[in-house]
Amino acid sequence: MEVASKANMFDKNGKVLRANKALLTDAIDTTHGALVGVSTVTTYVESSAGVGEGGKTGLTSVTTGVLFFLSIVFAPIFMAIPACATAPALIIVGLFMLQNVVKIDFFDYTEAIPVFLAIILMLLTYSIANGLMFGVVAYVVFNLLGGKKEKISVTMYIIAILFVLKMIFM
Repeated sequence: MEVASKANMFDKNGKVLRANKALLTDAIDTTHGALVGVSTVTTYVESSAGVGEGGKTGLTSVTTGVLFFLSIVFAPIFMAIPACATAPALIIVGLFMLQNVVKIDFFDYTEAIPVFLAIILMLLTYSIANGLMFGVVAYVVFNLLGGKKEKISVTMYIIAILFVLKMIFM
């Protein structure tokens, strides 16, 4: 949603254009990464920074991939750069991620509380995945309790159940 918002990829009904293609690509990349034993290969919210600068065709991603490949040679030099030197770039990425917060309906608690939990738990757990997990579960729970079952798709129910099982057993 973040990247689609930056790229203005919504139709007149507010649905993401060509969402199936984007999700299929993400699923294939995630599966491929798991099969070769690397950490999850997926599209991240940070992609909105590239889209915000005009990269919408995929050439930005190819260029980034080539530069990451070339950085293998320079990795030892990059390791010498202290974390305090990279912090400003991370602050800017965080700023890009928060720009869409103004679009949240804070008067609708079934929307606002799950978003707040997702954001705050990303910070407190040092994990985007944990924040999203709690946010999704809270979204389903608050909409069920608020009598807004029509807002929850079958996919959201399935994901929320899987996340709850993950919290219980892992």
